[in-house]
Amino acid sequence: MTHPKIYNEFKIYFPEYAERAEAWFPNGKNSIRVRMYCRDIVFTYNGTRDWCLETLDSYIEKMERR
Repeated sequence: MTHPKIYNEFKIYFPEYAERAEAWFPNGKNSIRVRMYCRDIVFTYNGTRDWCLETLDSYIEKMERR
């Protein structure tokens, strides 16, 4: 899935966060990083039943364990 499509899903799932988003960036396969108030969150979307919203620190920690 393209990163713009993932951002569109983010806007559907989290409209309040999307309104406050200052910017968003590609973050890897099926994943974007959203900047809000100088804090980044990561949204990973693989489908309607397989998605995750987490802090950037949590995402990095999870990736380091792999």
